[in-house]
Amino acid sequence: MLTRRTNVLLTEQDYSTLSFLATKHKKTIAALIREALRQTYQTRPNHRQELLQNLETLSAKVDTKNIDYKALVEHGRRY
Repeated sequence: MLTRRTNVLLTEQDYSTLSFLATKHKKTIAALIREALRQTYQTRPNHRQELLQNLETLSAKVDTKNIDYKALVEHGRRY
């Protein structure tokens, strides 16, 4: 559901290009802009899952059994 409205200032050339593409693809200019935003700026659906799996793989390789957490906390408090 669309819940926000915005205004965008375009050059004549950009507007002409969008208008042509909208007609060609039988979409509105707004739909083209929303589609371009999603493709350009939103993360891929599985991208977060890939990052999480990479993090889990890395954390499995780290030995945390011999870490002196108290010493780390004390060290951090000095700064």
